[in-house]
Amino acid sequence: MNNEVQFILNDIGLRRSALGEFITALLPMLNRKVDFILPELLKSPSLLSHFMHENLVFDTALRQEYLYIPFGKEKWEGTIQHALKSQRVFKTWRDVEKDFAESRYNDILSAKDASELEYEAVDALDVKPTKGAMRIMDLLETFTGFGNFRSFGLI
Repeated sequence: MNNEVQFILNDIGLRRSALGEFITALLPMLNRKVDFILPELLKSPSLLSHFMHENLVFDTALRQEYLYIPFGKEKWEGTIQHALKSQRVFKTWRDVEKDFAESRYNDILSAKDASELEYEAVDALDVKPTKGAMRIMDLLETFTGFGNFRSFGLI
């Protein structure tokens, strides 16, 4: 189907991606849906956090799998920017993530085995990190490893 539509666009002289135009046409409906559900999501921190994560996954898929950039633009900010345009939404999401990270950090440091050496994590001749240090690294990777937040304009 996409190839047929693309052929028609090419045939009439429109040098645009049929798939890109289809995505562009659907995004306003998605943005209206986001606007509709955000007030409810603000009432549930865990749902808001999950929503934002899925929003980033969606944006990444459009960028990487479908190479989506709206016609005439150099880049696409993504649906995440639409969701976070409200200061209230951004602040709530930021606070939810910060609270989660601080809570997890404190749990890691207060764990009984936090200061035990982690022998399995590195080669036999390397300096052994503690289990707490390994868990903190995992926590940091949770926040910095997802699709590079810089590419979304979030930091």
